[in-house]
Amino acid sequence: MMIASQRERRKAVWGCIVAAVMTMTAPVLAQSKGLESARELYSAAAYDDALTILNTLRGSDAEDAGQIAYYRALCLLAVGKTAEADAAIEMAVNAMPFTQPSANDTSPRVRAAFREVRRRVLPTIIERRYADARAAFDRKDPAAPERFKEVVALIDEPDIQDVARQAALAQMRGLAADYVTLCAQRR
Repeated sequence: MMIASQRERRKAVWGCIVAAVMTMTAPVLAQSKGLESARELYSAAAYDDALTILNTLRGSDAEDAGQIAYYRALCLLAVGKTAEADAAIEMAVNAMPFTQPSANDTSPRVRAAFREVRRRVLPTIIERRYADARAAFDRKDPAAPERFKEVVALIDEPDIQDVARQAALAQMRGLAADYVTLCAQRR
């Protein structure tokens, strides 16, 4: 039986490490290129082709999932699939509550579709985020103040001002602002 030299063993180990790293990063790179390709196809008005790519992608985190859903929604609106677009917008807003299409990049119809969905789903998202912030506060998590600030910012979103004036959200805004102050005093 022949024993490999130390140099050959190192080469084999490094080869395995490189192969493992490439195996782990390949799906992330493919995902990134897939989203990039879908964006380019959307920009070129190749909506069905962009949807084909977007329908194969899965987000590795909330922001990726939100971006995928955002571009799916834009493409679905472009091809007239309003009900599916509403579901995609809802997914995008759940993943990234501050998501809104730019006035420079989208039509008033697209912005109105996003505004309607945001108006419908943000109150529930805010309640969930408030509960998460409160749990973080109870655990003395240092992220609690930022979570409460996010709740206040979401309640202050222009798209939901008619709803934000209602008692439940108005009271929640006051409580969240008070918790921000309380967190600052705790330090």
